[in-house]
Amino acid sequence: FKGVGPIEVLSALASYHVYEAERTSIDYGSEVNAQLQAKWKRFTGIVKYADYDADDLFTDTTKFWVQLQYVW
Repeated sequence: FKGVGPIEVLSALASYHVYEAERTSIDYGSEVNAQLQAKWKRFTGIVKYADYDADDLFTDTTKFWVQLQYVW
């Protein structure tokens, strides 16, 4: 989206992944990812979220992070 209030560009992205073994019937789990990015003047802000739901192996993991970039 362009011109959302003072924000020049606003974008959103979401994805879903299913992890399975090709040779065996092992299911590794699934993951949801989401990202929101905004640009204002020389600044770009990014907020990311990831949620991994393990099936039989590994551990459930949820992560959230924020990133700020400045370009000269």
